Amino acid sequence: MRDINNKVVTITLNPALDLTGSVGKLNLGSVNLAEEGSLHAAGKGVNVARVLSDLGAEVTVTGFLGRDNDALFSTLFLI
Repeated sequence: MRDINNKVVTITLNPALDLTGSVGKLNLGSVNLAEEGSLHAAGKGVNVARVLSDLGAEVTVTGFLGRDNDALFSTLFLI
């Protein structure tokens, strides 16, 4: 992996909580029910910040966030 030596600021005007479900086996042509689900912080600026941080960049994330859904974002950014 290549180190990125730049400082980056991302602005997320519409952060989201993404729900991801998984199935053991996908059966085409029938109803597939999720066996597990996970909720995680997302949004374009959040996703970009996560990738750049993983690549070694120093990232600052800013934007607007509702008071009732800050827990997952705080956990992600270790606030």
